[in-house]
Amino acid sequence: MVSEMPTSEEVEKIFAEFVAKKDLLKSDKDFLNPEADQENTKNIKTKSINDILTGKELSVGLNDRLAFVKHLFDGNKEYFDKAITQLNEIDSEERSLAFVENLVKPEFDNWTGQQEYEKRFIDLIKRRFA
Repeated sequence: MVSEMPTSEEVEKIFAEFVAKKDLLKSDKDFLNPEADQENTKNIKTKSINDILTGKELSVGLNDRLAFVKHLFDGNKEYFDKAITQLNEIDSEERSLAFVENLVKPEFDNWTGQQEYEKRFIDLIKRRFA
């Protein structure tokens, strides 16, 4: 094993190469990318923690989910999940509300007698686009 050890000249050469390497730091950004415009980095909109955690998808809590499935969707969990998925695909509040009024409600007797749950469901949709 001793015969495979590098000689002192080889050790000095390796050590000199290691010491000669410059470590790049965050402050070397201008050296690495001089074209970067400092103004562009200031204009980037930062997201709040609420935006990051909630996103723009319709999120329904467990209690609401159970109530909506039972009272609005007549126990049909698959149709509820499908409706939520389609609502998450729609990009405006007006189109989301029209989807519910024209396609979802007629399937379930226009949610007759379920105004409280309907209001909660519509409020969730409106909150998504607020």
